[in-house]
Amino acid sequence: MKRTLILTLAALLVSVAAFAQPRAVGAYFSAISEGVYYQHSLGEKQFLELRVGADIGLLNGTGLGIDAGIDYEFIFASYPKSNGTFNLWAGPGVHGGYGYTTLIHPVNDLNPFVSLALNFGFDFTFNKHLQLFAKLSPKVGVTWGMTHDSDREGITKRTQVEFVRSIAGLIPELGVAYSF
Repeated sequence: MKRTLILTLAALLVSVAAFAQPRAVGAYFSAISEGVYYQHSLGEKQFLELRVGADIGLLNGTGLGIDAGIDYEFIFASYPKSNGTFNLWAGPGVHGGYGYTTLIHPVNDLNPFVSLALNFGFDFTFNKHLQLFAKLSPKVGVTWGMTHDSDREGITKRTQVEFVRSIAGLIPELGVAYSF
């Protein structure tokens, strides 16, 4: 039984290695966030992007928040050049985290959020594995938490649509990565 399990795992690892897809690891930054990401190709025209970042609180001067997401991107135009490849891509994503939201709280405005993203971007991958990219990522989602309720003169729980990330997603995000 143990031998069969080891042989099965070895065969699985060899088959995965034989069909390995291009990948990239890098960092991104914008006026409101920064972080790291991992990109894994799923074929010639699509890829997954996993990202973890920090909201740096420039929208309202609050402290740091965190943001994690997964994006499924489709390359709809690719232009090979003599020194690399230029790609245009778009796709949906799911993001979540804890950071500044539009819920107004007398102590702090940091709340959990979940959102759907629609990404638009381009990248240029040089022949020497350097990748540069830019993207827009407006999001629509919900946030929940405690908020100040002026009608009831107190603190209440509340869930609402989150618009700050929709507007912030229109600020371009820039990134650099090593593709392998």
